[in-house]
Amino acid sequence: MRIDDARPFPYEFDLEHTALVLIDMQRDFIEPDGFGASLGNDVSLLEAIVPAKRDRGHPTLRIGDVGPMGRVLVRGEPGSRIIDALAPV
Repeated sequence: MRIDDARPFPYEFDLEHTALVLIDMQRDFIEPDGFGASLGNDVSLLEAIVPAKRDRGHPTLRIGDVGPMGRVLVRGEPGSRIIDALAPV
């Protein structure tokens, strides 16, 4: 696969040997009532890509810090969980 409009230069890679890495997809960052809602994060493309990668047996890695950050990303609180649409199965 080739991405011609990638920056700083076009990028070519083998999709069959590429892992997907998701960073900070916790509810506090993504959901409308989370503190990060003002960032306008849009995960709609990921919601299509993650199942497609999973169906092909490709690895998907999830990285996120579960806190503590005051009232944000508190370990064990619902807001610290990966959003359902992108969670591991």
